[in-house]
Amino acid sequence: MHFRALRGLHRRRKNPHLQIYGARDPLRHARNRPRRDGLRLAVAQSAGERVEARAQIPVGKGSRAKAVVALGIFRRRKIRKFRREKIKPMRTVQEGFRWAPFEKLEGIYFEEKDFRETLDGGQAFTWRELDASPLGFAAAYEGVFRSTALRAALDGRGSVHICAPSDAPEGAAGNFLEYIDAKTDYAPIRETLLKTGDANIAKALKIWPTLRILRQSPAEAIVCFICSSSKRIVQIKQCVALLSEKLGGYAGGGRRAVPSFEAIAAAPMETLRECKLGFRAGYLKKSAEKIVSDGFDPDSLREIPYAEAKKYLTSLSGIGDKVADCILLFGASRFEAFPVDTWIKQAMTALYSTPPNAGKIREFAAERFGGYAGFAQQLIFAAIRKNLF
Repeated sequence: MHFRALRGLHRRRKNPHLQIYGARDPLRHARNRPRRDGLRLAVAQSAGERVEARAQIPVGKGSRAKAVVALGIFRRRKIRKFRREKIKPMRTVQEGFRWAPFEKLEGIYFEEKDFRETLDGGQAFTWRELDASPLGFAAAYEGVFRSTALRAALDGRGSVHICAPSDAPEGAAGNFLEYIDAKTDYAPIRETLLKTGDANIAKALKIWPTLRILRQSPAEAIVCFICSSSKRIVQIKQCVALLSEKLGGYAGGGRRAVPSFEAIAAAPMETLRECKLGFRAGYLKKSAEKIVSDGFDPDSLREIPYAEAKKYLTSLSGIGDKVADCILLFGASRFEAFPVDTWIKQAMTALYSTPPNAGKIREFAAERFGGYAGFAQQLIFAAIRKNLF
């Protein structure tokens, strides 16, 4: 199988994108275009997005096959990295599925920027943006949550539509409503924060009128946020995608889920290192082994006292105060958790003149915002990161 990476322009948005073509014969053309027998295997349409194209080539007799994979990363309007490598063995992706028609979800509304920030703003790392125009939507994403593949889209009126592949587990609509915490009424939460008289929060609430905190699986949040240490969102997504591909169960739609602790604990270190985890590979394996040996139920993080939950999480390898609070806020819906990363530290020192100390910042936030400090954190984080303050 021969691969070629080409750069092009999206017709409507004029965005550069990376395309990977594959064909049995070499792709040669005077104008550097694919032959007619070339098949477009993958497209990246956002800066920093990693695309991967796979094809199996039978080798010898029987069903044994080698896999050839083409990898590309598109950054700053140029193809920064493109390579071909052989991987053996490769787990075949199930074929024959089809995506069902989109169905509208009742009782949930987003503004477009809030929808994007909720799914793709650092709360979760298993979603990738789709080209929404051909689908007839303002924004669209494809992702995996709770071992289920799903597409979620937003129309021009702010209504959410979802569809699942035919080979995904049942109950996707109900699971997604729970995932975006549709049952929680954010009006009293916002009103409580407004009553603090904090001008910065009042401004952030106007900027993000429909932002929500995801109600993820605590187990998935633990895995993903251990991978997040000292990495950007794009890099975290790459690590989680590779980890899922190697160790996760099939989630439908050709996608694989975030792996279980049992799968991670049993995996060789070499397999984890291949997922670009670096020093985090050891942390992830040790944490998975401890959770399995302790018989700890991650879902209990929702119920046990906050201090007790954080104490257990910080006893795991690779989890400090910031990662523990991320897990508790985005995985266990503990709104009192206030993660302090570089963005928040800079924002709090600039907006509130707090000392540049994570502990002091958490104390200030708890006193100022009370039980909804975590939601206030996400409002500030999103506004600062997007330069909207």
